[in-house]
Amino acid sequence: MINAIFIISAGGGCVFYHEYKKLGGGLDQDLVSGFLVALQNFSKETFGEGQDPQKLDLAGDLRLVYSLNKETQLLGACVADAVDHPKLVQKLIDKILNEFVKLFKDKLDTAYEVTQFSDFVEYVDRVIKSKISKRGTLSCLLGILITTLLIPAYLVPLLLLLIRFIPKFTEDQLLLTAFLFILGGLPQILAGYIAGKKKLGFITAVILSLVIIPGVILFLLLNLFIKGVGLEGALLYLTFMPLILPENIALAWFGAYRREIKRLNPLRKD
Repeated sequence: MINAIFIISAGGGCVFYHEYKKLGGGLDQDLVSGFLVALQNFSKETFGEGQDPQKLDLAGDLRLVYSLNKETQLLGACVADAVDHPKLVQKLIDKILNEFVKLFKDKLDTAYEVTQFSDFVEYVDRVIKSKISKRGTLSCLLGILITTLLIPAYLVPLLLLLIRFIPKFTEDQLLLTAFLFILGGLPQILAGYIAGKKKLGFITAVILSLVIIPGVILFLLLNLFIKGVGLEGALLYLTFMPLILPENIALAWFGAYRREIKRLNPLRKD
């Protein structure tokens, strides 16, 4: 979650400041503004203008992320929890800066009072709150449940459809096993996305890989065996079964990563 947000003028003055959580004994806005301008200038002179998020790790699992609006030279900065992805935080800063420039560009060219921009906090609140989503045990269990229901819901009808149009599909044991692995693993992306964090995605993948997915697919193979596919299909699947875990972990990790760069974590309570 974003703890505090600054908008700083080219001269180093703090134009807008809003705090969602009191940090330590409180922040000196002018001191932070001067530091950020100096840091931005140093970064530009030393490393050039890169595209990667500009960030600085702070104490207390916090991170400072900042971005420059080239049109007005306004500098936006956020103090965010370290668990929030810096790319997401920078996108939010850029969005807030662009809206600020759109609304107040004319006022910035003349003498102004900082209090003129106080109503802008309503827009900032809407943007930030729209990006917050909770992650935890519940989201992890929800990802497992939805994936468990999804796999047989689409895998069985799709397999039966292939058998209908390609009668000899089940006779190619390697093709059948590849089909089960690939299409059986893809829902892990959704499971990881719902879980919301890479750590939770890892847990989700382990549970699904070692318990649920093998049960679903072996049940499917048992039914195919009864229908005449033969024992070779089940044996071939069991041979490749150790590949399930790394495949699913990788897919769930990717899904969780996609969630991390799209959604903020809730504000941490002390």
